[in-house]
Amino acid sequence: MLVVIDVSLFAQVPLKVYNFNIHGLQLSMELDKVIKLYNINNINTNKDARGHIIGYEVRKRIIQQKTVIVLNFTGEKRLYRILHSKIYDKFKYHSKDLYGVLVTKYGRPWRDNISAETQKNKNISACWGSSCKKFPRVTPTLTAQIYHASGRLKLMLSDNRIFNKDWKIYKQKLAGEGKVNETVNTGKGKNESK
Repeated sequence: MLVVIDVSLFAQVPLKVYNFNIHGLQLSMELDKVIKLYNINNINTNKDARGHIIGYEVRKRIIQQKTVIVLNFTGEKRLYRILHSKIYDKFKYHSKDLYGVLVTKYGRPWRDNISAETQKNKNISACWGSSCKKFPRVTPTLTAQIYHASGRLKLMLSDNRIFNKDWKIYKQKLAGEGKVNETVNTGKGKNESK
């Protein structure tokens, strides 16, 4: 019995976007690990009105490489968004070639704006991830914008589930703090309030 396997079917199997990386950075990495690995010293802290830390942001600009990287961490110090922008001089007016580099690294996107008739001298957008057609995006996604005339590539790798999970932790901490303040203000402990 001869079994014929269509190789093109395997090419369409989605890769796990959660495992993608940009310059070795992956979703859910801990802030302290990123600081150590990449020798980062410019961390911006985002705080709420009460002074509680709700997130961290790191911006790095590498002028010689025409690159900007922005990393967003939750208040629990987990990486949930990586923004990367770089100008590739060798890909000016060759957006399809740069798109090919992305396909080689990440596989075929779930969604893009490429068609044989309309793609000559055009900007390209692509998205990897099962929620590319939804908003808000509830699963990890990688989006790419390639600007034909400049050779600029903008990538965003994000997972809103990480942010949402850690936001719940933040809310629970606030609720717990409110209970502690209420106990202090009334002068009653847990055993005395019943």
